[in-house]
Amino acid sequence: MKTKLIIVGMLVAIFSFTAMFAFAASNDPWFVIKDKAGVCKVIQAKDKTPATISGPHKTKSEARKARGKACEGLFNPKPRKLKSVPKTPDVKPAAKPEVKPEVKPEAKPVVK
Repeated sequence: MKTKLIIVGMLVAIFSFTAMFAFAASNDPWFVIKDKAGVCKVIQAKDKTPATISGPHKTKSEARKARGKACEGLFNPKPRKLKSVPKTPDVKPAAKPEVKPEVKPEAKPVVK
């Protein structure tokens, strides 16, 4: 039982490494595209598409840098100024009057 489990584990590991290296070996260039909603994306494709803004780039990191430059207004919007709220003056809360609890005289025990 353990030998079968070891063999299956080895086959899964070999398949995983093979798939990983096959995926990494693809030499398709990277492009920056802009979709209908105006969102800029980095994709890997064989040829340019009609929505291509920049490319081809050799690596994904180069394409990301180009996306930052090409889509600067959309990808990195300028921060908006928030409305300033006037500060309230430091006011101490009004002192509460001291309330003394009512003290009732103790009832004397009834002795029979």
